Amino acid sequence: MKIDKNSAVAFDFSICDEDGNVLESSAGKPPYEYLHGCGQVVPGLEQALEGRIAGDTFTVTISPEQGYGVREEKNRSVLPRCDFSDEELVPGNRVNILTESGFGMAIVLEFDDEKVVLDTNHALAGKTLTYDITLLGVRAATFSERTCGHIHEPIVSKSIVKNDKLK
Repeated sequence: MKIDKNSAVAFDFSICDEDGNVLESSAGKPPYEYLHGCGQVVPGLEQALEGRIAGDTFTVTISPEQGYGVREEKNRSVLPRCDFSDEELVPGNRVNILTESGFGMAIVLEFDDEKVVLDTNHALAGKTLTYDITLLGVRAATFSERTCGHIHEPIVSKSIVKNDKLK
């Protein structure tokens, strides 16, 4: 089955920056599962996955515009110092914050006795990323999954995933 809108997809991955540093990987973890066409992966990766089948292995490089976006200097927030513990307040530290659209991550830029300045850009914003992908499974999404917009049932069995990873 080829990946198209409303396909349930499982894949292993690694993400590298322009210098080849691995930023994230599914190694030692369950595969990433998502519902294709619902914006659950960055646009450039979703385009690269379209039409592929289980067993495909490929590498794709994605620009910031098709990935996590460009870094925006305007994406800064200033919050009251009392909203944070002393342990959280280390420049460069990632902290959870509540935004208008729910919980998110931010990076502490600076702080004083009254306020904390945060960078709310995604941690991978502005980076050109290279994805190494191994497609483990593709199936039609169930009615329930299409309605809810996320995967409910396994795409590949754990024994298949374990065997594939041993090859």
